[in-house]
Amino acid sequence: MVSVTTEALQQVRIALCDFKTDMVGTSGRSRGRADEIRMHNSAVIDGAVRDVQESETRINQLEESVHRLEDRLVQIRSETEQLESSIYNMESRMYAVRDQMNAIMGQDLERESDAAASLLSDLEYEYNCLYESVRDAKYRVSELAREQQQCKSELSRTESELASEKRRHSNLLNKLERLRNAHRRVEDDLNRYVSAVRFFEIRSDMAAQSNVSALDICISSIDSYLSVIL
Repeated sequence: MVSVTTEALQQVRIALCDFKTDMVGTSGRSRGRADEIRMHNSAVIDGAVRDVQESETRINQLEESVHRLEDRLVQIRSETEQLESSIYNMESRMYAVRDQMNAIMGQDLERESDAAASLLSDLEYEYNCLYESVRDAKYRVSELAREQQQCKSELSRTESELASEKRRHSNLLNKLERLRNAHRRVEDDLNRYVSAVRFFEIRSDMAAQSNVSALDICISSIDSYLSVIL
């Protein structure tokens, strides 16, 4: 019987202590909880801000890539046009040189002077040089054509990625704005809540002090009793 009574009294004492704790410092706990909510909301907003900033950085990088590719395509077109013009002029000269060579070779070189033979040798040398230059220029044009195709493909992919990233950035901005609006509403609600709790605590402070004193007396009496029977 004594052990049952002792256990019951100990449970009552625990319940009284818990009730006393709940009565004291209500506004302080409310402010603490409100601060936790504020910190959580701020962390969420900070994360959304970082997402927006990272997206803006990516957009800048993609835009720079687009400009670089566009500039390179302009350079390729310009160089290709210059080469094609040079090829046309060199091939025209080759036709003229070949005609001269045919004319000289159609003559009886044995009866011609050494000047004619020397001229033919010079023309052959010029023709060979022109032939090699045309060959190199055409090879360079083909290289530029391959590079141009690669740049166009890369430009298309980059522009597509840029458009996608801009849509993502817009969504992130909208999300950030919604979070900020929600945070402002929660902040207002928290302020009203803490103020209401504080007002209630002030109004009930005298009654609470009286109740706390009564609880202290009860707890002290239980402690005294338990110290005797244990």
